[in-house]
Amino acid sequence: MILRNFTKVLLTFLSIAGYFPSNAFQLDNSTTVQATCIYTIGSDNIYTCGLYNANITSPSDVLEITGTHLEGYTDANVQFVNYNNPGAEYFNAELLKKFENLKFLILAANNMKEISSNAFEVCGNLEELTIIASSLPALPSQMLGNCNNLTKFVSILFNISAVPEDLFGKSSNLLEFGLKTFKVTSLPEKLLENMENLRILDLNGNELSELSPNFLINSLKLEEVDVMFNKFEDERKLTYALNGHPNIKKLLLNWNAFRNFDFRFFSQFQQLEELSVGSTYFETLVGIAWSSLPSSLISLTVPGIGEEIPENAFNRLVNLQSLQLSGLAIRNLHKDTFKALRNLEVLRIQSTNLKNLHPELFINQVNLSDLDLTNGLIDDIPAGIFTSLTSLGTKSPSHGIRITWNRLTRLNSDSFGQHPNLQYLNFHQNRINEIQRGFFSNFHPNLTAVFLLNDCIDESFTNVNLNNVTNFDDCYKNWDEITTTTSTTTEATTPGGAGNNFKRFDIFVIIFIGFIKVLINIVG
Repeated sequence: MILRNFTKVLLTFLSIAGYFPSNAFQLDNSTTVQATCIYTIGSDNIYTCGLYNANITSPSDVLEITGTHLEGYTDANVQFVNYNNPGAEYFNAELLKKFENLKFLILAANNMKEISSNAFEVCGNLEELTIIASSLPALPSQMLGNCNNLTKFVSILFNISAVPEDLFGKSSNLLEFGLKTFKVTSLPEKLLENMENLRILDLNGNELSELSPNFLINSLKLEEVDVMFNKFEDERKLTYALNGHPNIKKLLLNWNAFRNFDFRFFSQFQQLEELSVGSTYFETLVGIAWSSLPSSLISLTVPGIGEEIPENAFNRLVNLQSLQLSGLAIRNLHKDTFKALRNLEVLRIQSTNLKNLHPELFINQVNLSDLDLTNGLIDDIPAGIFTSLTSLGTKSPSHGIRITWNRLTRLNSDSFGQHPNLQYLNFHQNRINEIQRGFFSNFHPNLTAVFLLNDCIDESFTNVNLNNVTNFDDCYKNWDEITTTTSTTTEATTPGGAGNNFKRFDIFVIIFIGFIKVLINIVG
């Protein structure tokens, strides 16, 4: 460092003195940036360098990496580098040249302005690369062309608007490609043309409105696709690229702007296990061919439903474990809607105009652990409707019952049954004013319960035995008062009823006792 600076001064002096013409040499303006590796051995026995202070602020800066290796290890043993340097503005070739056997690299530098064209010149052993750089404006052409063993590329690059077609050069071993930018509107047709072994495609969080029909033409082993949070309107701009990929097991197509979606498209995926499809912006899914959904499905999410759900919609989906539905057009559910779903563990019916629940709606869901009926018009819970749900809360402490943002006014313990494993209740934003005494004895002794913004209670409790708190006294009192009033009124107003009979009996007893007293007095 001192020698380099001394040389600069000497050469500058000689030039000024006339010993060299001013253009006879080019001054080296680079500086050395010293970064430190903290070496560790991970639980998976991978020798790791946590690299700090690699704050290169000029393309000509030289990165000098120091640090004390663990005993018996050298640079050749380093397989993983966690490059977490928010202040670094440039990334050049020094790191991969120093650690030639590097397999895993996380490159996190939010202020990065440039990756040099030769940064990955030595990357023959690199298998996984993650780049997180919100300020980076572009990726170099052929950047990863020498990374022939690269199997995973994941990136969060909020500032780039395009991806070079030859980013991977002739590399062909990629198994996973992930890109999140919030700006990219299209991807080159040939970006992944060599990736015959591609398994996972994650394009969640871009501005894509179409993919070329040939974008995945050679990726016939594709198993997972995520294009959520994009701008797809015409389903065909997406489905044409996915046609002919029979091995797909996971399709996440939600949070787009589909005007409609033909569910017959999904019938070709007989191994499909997880499906999320719908229009979150508009409730446009009508004429849904529910019977086209493959019976292999384990998880199904369909928001934006624009019509009532037929009673036989899920009859074929006997393997379903998770079901999430939403749509204001949903106003009724037939008692047999979920009859075939005996393996269901999670059920969420949200943002509907559902008011009434049939008492037998959940009679077959003996494995259900989590029930969510958020944001509807439900004003009453039928007696016994939750009694058969004997597995509530068994899969997770956060599982339970959520009936938030509805119109409930009273909670009757007879509606719920005994659920000793249930630890979570949420009745946030209802109109609850009456709760039957003993209601909380049906559940786990320590509950997490949310009763915010209700009429008789406006509180939240975490791991509390609610049988021992007095916060619900007003709720219990209201129930008792109404029950007593109702009982008295019934006796007084029921013609020929039990109340009148008891009153007549009382009068007869009084008259009879009076008559006996008179006789005793006469005899006496």
